[in-house]
Amino acid sequence: MTPAIRRTEAPVSVEQLVLDFLVRGKSVEFEVTGGSMAPFIRDNDVVTVMPVDGVGVGVGDVVVWSRGNDRLVVHRVVASRGIGITTRGDAMKFPDERLTSERLVGKVTGIHRDGLPLKWGLGLERLVLGWLSRLGLLQIILRVALKLRCPSVS
Repeated sequence: MTPAIRRTEAPVSVEQLVLDFLVRGKSVEFEVTGGSMAPFIRDNDVVTVMPVDGVGVGVGDVVVWSRGNDRLVVHRVVASRGIGITTRGDAMKFPDERLTSERLVGKVTGIHRDGLPLKWGLGLERLVLGWLSRLGLLQIILRVALKLRCPSVS
């Protein structure tokens, strides 16, 4: 007779696993969903994230923070003052709420799309992207570019 295996713990979400790795000081890769960072990070891209404690994070960096309830957000830093930072999705109209370092869990160090590494968006150009996003100009530029590329999009 084969013994039955009983599951006594609730299933673990991907977000919980990512948080667990980062809290233990390990880098992690995971697939992102959503379009808030398009076109630089797209739905189903894989990001490489290293743990951070708030030090060494500045305007233009793409970070991962915890929204609570095991929800993770991948957005770009648009302001860094004092003990907090403000992030914003590259495709979003408005910034997120101000974050303390306790909610910041990682910094994106790499992006893979269709198995290939992307080079653009995390180098020095991230500083320009961060400031354009902070001023609300990045979102306007992206919308204009999308309309020029696809005139039927309103």
